[in-house]
Amino acid sequence: MADKFDYDSAMAVAQTQFEKTVDNIWPFAVKALGDKNTEKYKTAKDKSERVYLLDIEGVTKNDHSRLVMLYELNHGRFWRAIPAWKAISDFSWDDKVLYANIILEKAKTAHKIKKESQYPGDSFGHVIIVENYNNGVLRDFISDDLLKEAAGRGFWEVANEYFTNSLVNNLQMIGGARERYLTIMEHHELIDLTHVDELYENPLLGGYWITDKYIKAFERSKSKLSEESAAKLVRPIIEKVFIDAFYVDPDGTAKTDNPAKFIAENLLPYEEYMKTEAVQLMLKERLKIHAKDYHTSGIVTVLHYIEASEAEKAEIVSAALPKIYPHDAKKLIDYKFPGSLLNNGKKEEVENAIMAFLQEQSRSPLGCCAGAMEEVIKPVWFAQRAMKYGLLDREKGSKFIGVKVTNYLNASSHTIKFTIAWENTLDPGYVNHELYSRFSSRIKLETETEQRRSELRKMQRTEIHVGKNKTKT
Repeated sequence: MADKFDYDSAMAVAQTQFEKTVDNIWPFAVKALGDKNTEKYKTAKDKSERVYLLDIEGVTKNDHSRLVMLYELNHGRFWRAIPAWKAISDFSWDDKVLYANIILEKAKTAHKIKKESQYPGDSFGHVIIVENYNNGVLRDFISDDLLKEAAGRGFWEVANEYFTNSLVNNLQMIGGARERYLTIMEHHELIDLTHVDELYENPLLGGYWITDKYIKAFERSKSKLSEESAAKLVRPIIEKVFIDAFYVDPDGTAKTDNPAKFIAENLLPYEEYMKTEAVQLMLKERLKIHAKDYHTSGIVTVLHYIEASEAEKAEIVSAALPKIYPHDAKKLIDYKFPGSLLNNGKKEEVENAIMAFLQEQSRSPLGCCAGAMEEVIKPVWFAQRAMKYGLLDREKGSKFIGVKVTNYLNASSHTIKFTIAWENTLDPGYVNHELYSRFSSRIKLETETEQRRSELRKMQRTEIHVGKNKTKT
């Protein structure tokens, strides 16, 4: 059995070697820079920082690489020491092992050290171990146990950094996230997710990172976890199902034409987790996303899986919806948004917005001009649809429509096109019986009058045609 690595003793050696290396190089630096430029540098750290990036005559590549490696191990960032360690060709085997072990030890503990200026490597120490196993640089010094530990903890380094915020749904991910994740998932069979309670920081969000490899890692771990702990891991898998169900390609192609069925089928393996706190919180967040765009199908589908009474669901939806303005009213009507999903306060807000929208659509006076269709017929149509979906109080809506119908009845005449549009639009269920009877009679009169006019015009055209033929004869 190998002796346990003594990190403190190894670092004492590294410090001594650092000072010796600086002492060996400094005379060449003094000669190159001049005495006046070098007098202020007193410590080995100060001197090494002055010559770190310089190509100094008389200093070999090995000596400069050794300086860089030792500086980074003593005062800098461990991952910067790796290329320098690799470049040193006159290492003794013992020194090679010593500094490789220092690098690996620093990588394992980097996340515990809070630095004033946090660099990426400080957060991805275990990922760097796996990366240097994959590329062969440190493979000879990484045991199977260390690789397994690095893969498991490296997953959480990536997940906590990238999979807990809105950028998770960026296909390419960001700033090396994709590369780091692929590095770890090369060893997905080693990933042990049972450390979730220790390493989990914030809810993991569903996104493109959910692959069969992650799902297999979850399946291997779930039997060793409590339901709530397993739910933290399955949450993003379930969320990915909802994302896929409503996903539409840039060219407008939907992933499925039946989102509800797609979700039901793909959730079958995870039914036992649907009522857990982690999943229920995720569903409420998904609902907010759909509510932002008044996406009725998305809201209704997600709401089906939320554990709550009908009254509680109305509260959840109402809280998720943004403030409703008149220009939003048309969207709610177009999307057939069910008024039953609103609490009383939100329903009042929606009704006010719809009434304001209807008034905006009715600015011009009634007439047979080209705009009459838009300013009379369409508002009536919208009002009826709003009442149908429970978005507008029937008394308010019927009153609005009644005014429009009365104006129609009081006008002396209309074009037949306008009359037909009225006939095809008005629903008798949304006006009182007496008013609709008068409306029907007026429609019949207008239609019959137009028919007589049409027959008269036809007769006149026939007479003119016959008259012309007689003249020719």
